[in-house]
Amino acid sequence: MSTTFYEIYRHLCKKAGKSDNAVAAEIGLSNSTVTTWRQGALPRRPTLKKVADYFGVTGEYLMGTTIEAQIDLTESKLGHLQAVLDFSEPEEQEEVERQIEALEKTHSDLCATRDSTQKKPALTEKDRRDVAKDVSRIMESLETSGDLMFDGVPMSEESKAAMAAAMRIGLEEARRRNKTTYTPKKYRRE
Repeated sequence: MSTTFYEIYRHLCKKAGKSDNAVAAEIGLSNSTVTTWRQGALPRRPTLKKVADYFGVTGEYLMGTTIEAQIDLTESKLGHLQAVLDFSEPEEQEEVERQIEALEKTHSDLCATRDSTQKKPALTEKDRRDVAKDVSRIMESLETSGDLMFDGVPMSEESKAAMAAAMRIGLEEARRRNKTTYTPKKYRRE
């Protein structure tokens, strides 16, 4: 059961200064829909798009799969824990402080990850085409050299596709690193 969608939805509603049911009504959804989200249900694609359009975010953000969403969630949870700390009993404060410390570490790590990914050079369409050609050439070479085997069994088409996807990721990362290493400073965008 996933509550990430609802947590992000609630966070965006609070940021807009509205209740989650009020936002749902503005979008044309019922209160029972919000209740099912609160219980862990996920919206269907058309509903997700309506909510994303309302808040001006992507569906990926709402589902919590982007770094920005994770950063916003940790900030929201930190704010909540700070409020809990203010009203907690002395014997509970140590546990809440420990949770805050762990969440601050997570937040710091997420921000560092975001910052490092933003500094990576972007691949152009030509770079992507070149990588696709390289992957295609490598896979063709492997297939013509004999049966592709995995643990003594010929690889399925699904396994071949997974292998090609992994190669694409690796080649794209290698190309990004080469751009960082071999692009003269005067041509870098920083």
